[in-house]
Amino acid sequence: MGDRLPTIILVTLITAVVWLFAEADSLGGGSEELRIRFVAEDSDLIVEMADSAGVSLAIDFRAPRGSIAAVRERMAEVARLQPGSPGVPSTPGQHTIDMLGVIAQHPALAGTGAQIDSVRPQTVTITIVALESRDVPLAIELEGVAVEGSVNATPATARLRLPSNLWDSVDLDAAVIARPTSSQIDQLPISGPARVDVQLALSPAIRQSRYASLATPSVRLEFSIRDRNAQHTFGVVPVMITLPPIETRDWVVTVDPQDQILSLTATGPSELIERLRADNVAIIADLLLSSEELDLGLGSKAVQFFARIDDRKEAIPPGVTITPSKGEVRFTVERVER
Repeated sequence: MGDRLPTIILVTLITAVVWLFAEADSLGGGSEELRIRFVAEDSDLIVEMADSAGVSLAIDFRAPRGSIAAVRERMAEVARLQPGSPGVPSTPGQHTIDMLGVIAQHPALAGTGAQIDSVRPQTVTITIVALESRDVPLAIELEGVAVEGSVNATPATARLRLPSNLWDSVDLDAAVIARPTSSQIDQLPISGPARVDVQLALSPAIRQSRYASLATPSVRLEFSIRDRNAQHTFGVVPVMITLPPIETRDWVVTVDPQDQILSLTATGPSELIERLRADNVAIIADLLLSSEELDLGLGSKAVQFFARIDDRKEAIPPGVTITPSKGEVRFTVERVER
């Protein structure tokens, strides 16, 4: 019996080892809750899902008992699915994905011996949007600026990215707008060379696509502004006299006959000059005298110019320069004796 003891022990050990290997190779079951997302590494692809946070899957699987722990660990790699991976299309459009097939074919589970029995939900719907970038012309808008010649933009085009299925319906000539702000317009010179850096904007039609974007944020516009100034000579400008109301009954002011009618040249933006030339507008020279000036017996003074529009007296518009035929008018003042 003592001679057979080593043999019995050896057989027992071999049996135990064989049983352990057999147990490890026998299949065991498991379940895993997994939140998966479809993520495109290609920056020109976007994957849309009903829930941007992903979808939760309940996965039932079988695997050799010795591999179950490894299967659970590798499930984390399955959580990020990419277009073009086994079972996941990469072409633009809407696709219904068989999740059992996708999980079963995932490279992360290769070599584990895992068998996927079921996946709930069985299918997931995704939409793949392909983006395409192109260089497009600029729609340059210089409202209210009289440009002489052409407008040069640097860069001359803008890099626009859109879903590829939109390009055929886009008006490329109006897609990207280069428009100075009203403040920038106000700061432009009256005439001559001008340069302004403007932020580019998408047209309203393009802005409706949430994936539209510009890789060119701004451009520099260079152009020449046609002289916006105009000049007109008003040959008959009567001189009127204005006294303080309390002095009107006590003084008589007589303007020298040679100074009663003046002429002047008005220079300024053409649209303002045109307003002053309207039929219902008259330019008047106003001799404004104060009580002190009357008491001093002042004999000459510069007049102020106004525009009489219908029955209203208004100031000459800012930006208009008045050059009168005379700097001052001569006059006499006499106190009325009572």
